[in-house]
Amino acid sequence: SKLLLCLLIHLAICATEPSRGTKYSCEYGIELHGRGQWGKALEVFADLVVQLLQKSIQSSYEDVLDCTFGAALSLNAIGHSEASLSAFRLSQRLQFLHPLGSEKLAENAQQSCRKYSEKYSSGPYPSCNGFRASADLLHDALDGSSCRFEPSLVFNGAVVYVNAFLLNDFFANKHPYIRARYVLITHCSDAPAPGPYEDVLNDPKLIAWFAQNADLSDHPKLRPIPIGLANPNFPHGNVTAVDAARAALDRADVQA
Repeated sequence: SKLLLCLLIHLAICATEPSRGTKYSCEYGIELHGRGQWGKALEVFADLVVQLLQKSIQSSYEDVLDCTFGAALSLNAIGHSEASLSAFRLSQRLQFLHPLGSEKLAENAQQSCRKYSEKYSSGPYPSCNGFRASADLLHDALDGSSCRFEPSLVFNGAVVYVNAFLLNDFFANKHPYIRARYVLITHCSDAPAPGPYEDVLNDPKLIAWFAQNADLSDHPKLRPIPIGLANPNFPHGNVTAVDAARAALDRADVQA
């Protein structure tokens, strides 16, 4: 339903004449795209989406933001890297132009993501959600919605969790706008780290990188972390069963 909503919005924008006070039109955005000015074209399209939302379907604004982010996730998953980065950037632009302000919107979403991670962590054992819950800020999609990462919220010494599946978006669209030094955690994906992003390890902004599936052993900033248990909402992440197995092993050791 959210995807259909996005398609309807797109059709509405491109079929509607801009109202008074609207600086650009969909046609102008397409013209910019044809000139190769894709970044500017994307800003024009995003501004038009925002104006339409504010005037006629303001209550659906956050659905549009989330489904744009979701479309980027899907494009990324099926291997359309360039298209996914553009969609991620559009989602970020929509968040930036939100009436509440990007930071406020991000703070609300970050709080929800942390609560979800804490609720479904596998403590005392390491797990995907356990690492998420240990972070100050998250770039991920949890419980059906985006955590809406906002670069300006990163403070000196902050721990930033990024789903390794989203590293392309993070390093293209988020990391360049972070002004503070931070610690990075990547997990919850089979993607290697640093993978193609080895150069980032030499960026002074990055204090350290703790990574699942670390594929580099000789850089002082990179530290491997375990996969751990599955999250407890999966059958193979049953903490009670692991506790029982450990207790049985302890009893066997005592008897031996």
